[in-house]
Amino acid sequence: MVLESTLCIPKLDKTYKEMFVTKCIEQSKLGYVKRYTEIPWKYDETNKRVIFRIHWNQSNPYFAQNLERLNSGENIKLVFGYPQMWHIYLAKN
Repeated sequence: MVLESTLCIPKLDKTYKEMFVTKCIEQSKLGYVKRYTEIPWKYDETNKRVIFRIHWNQSNPYFAQNLERLNSGENIKLVFGYPQMWHIYLAKN
């Protein structure tokens, strides 16, 4: 069974490139990024929003917990360089 979700990082500094973001997501063992879209913030040129489609890594020990948190409206935190982290939400499609 292929399990995929569309996720969102609502606020991301514009200096982060697509390759860096996808690399951080994949190295965290969340899953494989299949599609990636950047949306600039309307009134703040220094930030952007990222929407991405992920193929979940079901062998990750936190897979079920992460999916449950997202489906209940909570976020998961991806630490990519302590203390820097991104809050990831289920995208509202």
